[in-house]
Amino acid sequence: PRSTLFPYTTLFRSTIALRNDLTLGELSLLLSLSQMHTFCSRTELADFAGLSKSSLSRTLQKLSAKDYIRVSSTRKYLHVDLLPAATALLPELATAQNDFDMARFAGLSEEELICYAKVTEKIKENTMRVLGV
Repeated sequence: PRSTLFPYTTLFRSTIALRNDLTLGELSLLLSLSQMHTFCSRTELADFAGLSKSSLSRTLQKLSAKDYIRVSSTRKYLHVDLLPAATALLPELATAQNDFDMARFAGLSEEELICYAKVTEKIKENTMRVLGV
């Protein structure tokens, strides 16, 4: 099941996707790739990005055809380089994410925000450890 935040994240990212002739799935994968700075297996990347392996392969092909990424792989590992067109989107994505965060965290105290940040970081560390990244 999709997160209840899905409609809101879609709203904040859809304008960027439309302006750059990307689908939300492609944009989401670019965001995931920007957070993973290492070699990994297709399975690990698919899990991290929340995609099936077949969706991952299709989306990687589309992004490569649009000159957003360059993919190289061995039998076991996948390496994806973000090309200039993709890295140019990252500041805009960060702004959209910040706008989204401002909206969803409105009304939380500083103490609640600090607690949320600590828990989120711990979850991220656990996820990266499980994925071996």
